[in-house]
Order: sequence, then C-alpha cells, then structure tokens
Amino acid sequence: MSTKPDLVVEAAGQPVIREHAADILQSGVSLLVTSIGVFTDTPFFESLKATARCHSARILLASGAMPALDWMFSSSLPGGEMEVTVQQTKSPKAWLGARVGGDSMDFASPLPPDTTVFEGSAREAASNFPKNANISAMLALATAGLDNTNVRLVADSGSHGTLVKYKGPAGSLEVSVQGKMSATNPRTSMVVALAVIKALRNLTSVVAIGV
Repeated sequence: MSTKPDLVVEAAGQPVIREHAADILQSGVSLLVTSIGVFTDTPFFESLKATARCHSARILLASGAMPALDWMFSSSLPGGEMEVTVQQTKSPKAWLGARVGGDSMDFASPLPPDTTVFEGSAREAASNFPKNANISAMLALATAGLDNTNVRLVADSGSHGTLVKYKGPAGSLEVSVQGKMSATNPRTSMVVALAVIKALRNLTSVVAIGV
C-alpha cells in the first residue's frame, strides 16, 4: 500500500518552501502554500510551476486572510488596467523584529496610532516582511501583479485588520475587515488556519463552495 500523500500543506514559512517545495512537487505530490510571499521571487516561482507541470502536481495558493479574493480574481481575468491597494494593520507586537528601510524600528516602545511601517509594492512588502505580508502577494498574484499592487503596512495597538480597494475590468470593490489575531501568533490572523481548512474541505468534499 502506498504511503505517498496526495497533498502537503505548508505552514512553516518561506525558507521551508525554498528548501522542500521542488522535492515535493517532483514526487508528484501537490502543495498547498500559505507563505505566498515566497513567490515574489518570480524565477523561483516559474521553476516550481515547471516542476509541477512535469510531474502532474499542483501548487495551490491559500487565500488566507485576504477578503473578497474570489471576486477580485474573477474581475481581473479580462486583463487590462487595474488599481489595487491594500492596507494591513496589526498590533506593534506583530511587527517585532521587522526591519524598516534596513533598520529595526522599536516596536516594543509606545507608538503613535496608525504608524506606517512600510509603503510600496506587494513584491517589496511580501519579501521584506515575510511573516506579516503574505496576503499582499496573494492579492497581487490574483489581480494587478506584484509590482502594480500598492501596499501600506501599519502598526496600531487598537486595530487588527485589512482594507482593500480594487478597481478592475468588471467593477470596483472596497472591503474592510477587522480580523482577530491568532491566539498563538500575533503576526497572523485567526482566519488563516480556517482558510486552510476551507481549502481542504473544497478539495475533498462532494460539494465545493467558492471555487
């Protein structure tokens, strides 16, 4: 009896994907990824996609904490001009250890409300803040692209949420979510683990909701 899994779920961070993803896909096993920011490295992503095609495997990107992703992805399919911005707001303790412009900001000390940690492209945000900004890469890959999706990262002790503004070929959308932090990891949202469960249910249930 074969012990090879049908699917591997990654929840360990970008370095683990770099180390193990190619071997997983080469074995013909599909990979569900939560640390989407690793794919800001376009040559690496293209290499993995080629490996997956060659070995009849799939790379599945978890929606994580990104709201309304299905609608925006569908809207973007005709291509053309899009305007996409996302603001992620988290407690200062969620940014501990993060480096801003090459320097470490003192997130342990009191900060003014709505302190900007970073502003720039999704490619920069998700590569420079690998534990905090994976959803910006998820949004970018689904819509305007990594270099054309604008990101603002914010530290605020009184708020934890995501604000998305999207304008594309099939319409426009603005959505604000006040999420809850994970009880064990302040850098991520409680809904991320639930999004993985949702993905697994869609892959294994007779009825798949939201594909």
